Amino acid sequence: MRQPLNSILPFKLDPALHNPDNEKALAAYVNRIERNGFLPIIDCNHFSQSVGYKLDVLYGISNSPQHFYRGFKIKKRNGSERNIFEPLPALKEIQYWLLDNLFSCAKTSRAARAYKKGFSVKGNALVHRGQRYLIKLDFKNFFESISSFQIFNFLYHVGYSEQICGILVGLVTYDGGLPQGAPTSPMLSNIVMFEFDERMLKWCKEHNLRYTRYADDISISGNAIEFSEVIRTVRKQAHDFGCVLNETKTKVMTPGKRKVVTGLTVNDRVTAPRAYRRKIRQEIYYIKSVGLEGHLNNANIIKRNYLDHLIGKVNFVLSAEDSNEFRAYRNFLLKIKASR
Repeated sequence: MRQPLNSILPFKLDPALHNPDNEKALAAYVNRIERNGFLPIIDCNHFSQSVGYKLDVLYGISNSPQHFYRGFKIKKRNGSERNIFEPLPALKEIQYWLLDNLFSCAKTSRAARAYKKGFSVKGNALVHRGQRYLIKLDFKNFFESISSFQIFNFLYHVGYSEQICGILVGLVTYDGGLPQGAPTSPMLSNIVMFEFDERMLKWCKEHNLRYTRYADDISISGNAIEFSEVIRTVRKQAHDFGCVLNETKTKVMTPGKRKVVTGLTVNDRVTAPRAYRRKIRQEIYYIKSVGLEGHLNNANIIKRNYLDHLIGKVNFVLSAEDSNEFRAYRNFLLKIKASR
């Protein structure tokens, strides 16, 4: 939650700031930031005392962030790998403070559906339900494409000093972009992409189309679409914001084809795909037949978190539809988990 200014000013300002000229400048600085709906940070010492870390520690992290992340790779569904950079505990704590006290105040487009309270995968899919045509597009290296300069520019326009902007940028970026794995990256991506989303939303409305963006996943639907014009428009707007489309992932779905938005089918009603539900049923059947350990051995499954992963898949189905069948599956799996 955003803190009132008085609660984050535990120290006395430098006496030099109390002459009339400096007090006016300070008041103007604070007022400009507050008018934009953000928490004022007077200077780096003020920031240090607010976040609870010594200034030399903050400078050290901001100037050499590469020493404060743990890098690893995870496999994508298509077999390729994604680079993850997880901040070490101190930096992660600082980033959560920034997320709660600064970045959560920022305005994001209603078309941006990911990483926001009150928005869900199902809600994103519902926008496109029952439309005859659907185009899905994807950004390459989305988080990394959001540059340090874009973050600096956003903070500077809020009203923060160049010194504050500089230290904040160093605390939330890695190798010139947003690190996938930092708690601040999702919200910052929505902030930077605000104008892109608003432009696309306006353009789609003018062409009787529906538009949403869920992280790097863009969905555009309608009952009549000029495919090449849509793709060309998204490509141009993305270029303006430093993003590049992953052309190999562009999909055009026409009438009669199964249409999927953020993992959910949207042809007539929003539901998990039939094959996805069938696979869960199969796994539950095997567990009931030979037990969890027997199923893991027979299928040569070595995931330590297999049970949690399967519960997550069941919950995904339930997030889209109210199903007594899948509710029973969840209860069954939770009983097994509780007994282990």
